[in-house]
Amino acid sequence: SIKYLEKICHSSYEARSHNNIGAMFYDLQMYSLAELHFSKAYGLNKGSKNNRAEVLFCNNLIMTLLRQQKNEQAKINIESISTKLDSVNFPMSSIYFHINYANYFYNIQNFNLANQEIQYALTIHDKYNYGGEVLAMIKLIESKVMYHKMNFLKAIESTKIGLFNYQGKNTIYANIEFNEILQKSYSKLGN
Repeated sequence: SIKYLEKICHSSYEARSHNNIGAMFYDLQMYSLAELHFSKAYGLNKGSKNNRAEVLFCNNLIMTLLRQQKNEQAKINIESISTKLDSVNFPMSSIYFHINYANYFYNIQNFNLANQEIQYALTIHDKYNYGGEVLAMIKLIESKVMYHKMNFLKAIESTKIGLFNYQGKNTIYANIEFNEILQKSYSKLGN
């Protein structure tokens, strides 16, 4: 039983290490390397009793797959963790799940379903008032969706709220995305 315990502890530690390395590569926009490490983290934890870590690692993998436009792989993973969200009982996991699902629908150009997922994320966010980076992530996808739905005023509003709340490590890249949407929206309005 000691060998079994050592194996569990080692796998858990290794999964967290891969997740942290994946996050580093994600922040550097090296998405294929991030995918590799998030995939290892998720694989090491998949099916374990720690649903919270499994959902976290899978959400990170999904986020990375979506950045690379690997939509079908992302959809498979979204479906695999959707049933585990209730057992996790951690609202932040649900918010990230809905952000990922919104990004999935955005990638396949189903802006109505993307907006629906954004509203789910905002409802959870408003209930727990996380603010900061979480709200900025919601507002980033919302601004993209609103721009494509030609609601330029809402895209501008979402962008401004997102820029105000973004405090992440990857601020430069987020600012570029927000500013591109802001510039294009103002341009469409003739300002």
